[in-house]
Amino acid sequence: MIVARLIFSFFRSFLSVGIRILYNPWYVFKISFLWFLVMLAASYIYFLWTHQGYLVEIRRDLIALLAKSLWVGLLCSLGFVGIYEFILQMMCASKFFLESKHQLCSISLLEQDMNLSQVIGFFEVIFASFWACVYIEPFLQHWYANRIVHGYHWLIIAATVVCLGFLALIIF
Repeated sequence: MIVARLIFSFFRSFLSVGIRILYNPWYVFKISFLWFLVMLAASYIYFLWTHQGYLVEIRRDLIALLAKSLWVGLLCSLGFVGIYEFILQMMCASKFFLESKHQLCSISLLEQDMNLSQVIGFFEVIFASFWACVYIEPFLQHWYANRIVHGYHWLIIAATVVCLGFLALIIF
């Protein structure tokens, strides 16, 4: 009974975060689109600077891998925020935190839609950048020398910092 309640609460927190984002997806869509365009532009500039001959051959696969990393990054950020909400809901329902229940429940991201979108967008940029490194570097090792492939993750980190800077300008 207790395990079933925990599992139900766990999935309910994931679903509630996902449904909130589905009701108002524009902020997260803008951040995703910004990340995708910055990564695509940075990748094109990087490959035109290093080896432009292979760029025509890998262009479609590079775009597909960037889109895949963006999708997996969104799912990871939804999962991360879902776990946060689950832990927060369990703390709010616990008798151990009865004195600070109002303070704990007030920091829930589900109470403020804009804060939820900002946190999802922030973590999406970070997770999508991580998955871009994971997906694209092994793909690039078939085409390029190791020194070029191992430099690509630094480009992704720099482009991520640019995207997070844009996100910080939007928030503040």
